[in-house]
Amino acid sequence: ELCGFGHSGMNGWLYADTPEDYAAWFKKRWPDAALNGAPASEAQEEVAAAAPAAESSLEEAADQTEEVADQASAQATEAAVEQMQEDGDAAAASVEDAVEEAAE
Repeated sequence: ELCGFGHSGMNGWLYADTPEDYAAWFKKRWPDAALNGAPASEAQEEVAAAAPAAESSLEEAADQTEEVADQASAQATEAAVEQMQEDGDAAAASVEDAVEEAAE
């Protein structure tokens, strides 16, 4: 979980492996557990069972992130346009005042 103050400066790594790559990594990392075809631990089975759900959740999170980014971009554009209109109105009023003063 990456959140809170300074979020943009937080770093992390996520590794997405195929089941075969994970099994090879696991055997290399914990060779004693893999001796003689020892059965997978309950935790390993839970991780393997959760993988499809995690992939689906990751895809949903990516879609939601894109949607939020699009909304934020639209809001920022709208705010910028409003500010430009206000600035333009203020500039026009200043010009009108200057013209009136020059005419007097």
